[in-house]
Amino acid sequence: MIPCNFDYYRPESLQELGQAIREAPRPFQFLAGGTEIVTMAQAGEVAPKAVIDLKAIPACNKLAMENGRLHMGAALTLTQAATSGLFPLLGSVARRISDHTNQCTITLGGNICGTIAYREAILPLLLSEARAGFFRKGRVVEQKLADCFHGRLQREEETALLYLCVEQKYLSMPYVHVKKVKNEKIDYPLLTLAALKAPEGVRLAVSGLCSFPFLVECAALADPSRMPGQRAEAVIKSLPEQPRADSFASAAWRAFIMKQAVEDAIARLEGRGG
Repeated sequence: MIPCNFDYYRPESLQELGQAIREAPRPFQFLAGGTEIVTMAQAGEVAPKAVIDLKAIPACNKLAMENGRLHMGAALTLTQAATSGLFPLLGSVARRISDHTNQCTITLGGNICGTIAYREAILPLLLSEARAGFFRKGRVVEQKLADCFHGRLQREEETALLYLCVEQKYLSMPYVHVKKVKNEKIDYPLLTLAALKAPEGVRLAVSGLCSFPFLVECAALADPSRMPGQRAEAVIKSLPEQPRADSFASAAWRAFIMKQAVEDAIARLEGRGG
């Protein structure tokens, strides 16, 4: 458990959330799943004077289709997101994050907002042009997720992520999900790639390759006149930074498996060979 004294708030409405934010001693932490806060507190990396638990707020737990959009609360666990079957690509990614026990605790909001660099749950959401709902200065503000995610979620101080929304059209688009690890099925990724076949062409988002997850921005990717191998080469040249090198893999090896994964994803989604 958290080895320090702190005030605990569990608001059950947005009004109570606003009151908790006003009253809580600083610094405080928002809690959705809690796995990371507990781990970091035990390691002495954080010592909050207050914790504001979001799990009792209805908007943070909702999982439903409304007005042509899938609403997913930030306090939904990875298991809930996966087993619902409502967003198959997100389900495929969620099933490979950590092990099954932790998937029952880790939340969408916690994975996206956490300090661990991979944040794999963000990939399907970036591909599907998701919108994020925040509680900021006493009101709910919604904005495009890609506009506030730059390596990590950019939030104003004391702003809580409440939910994510995806338009229904993205939920049934053909997709590919690839996760490469060094040894076991359950491990941090050398590369996690998610791909979606949208009307305008193939879209890709990647984690593990660089020091942060990102949406691939490469005009050649959606050009069907080029062969998959040529487009994969163009993607490698357009990376936002050099592939990372660590104890798991070299930069060259990561670039190699990225190129192979991109080429294969394009070929599978477009129904042709490289």
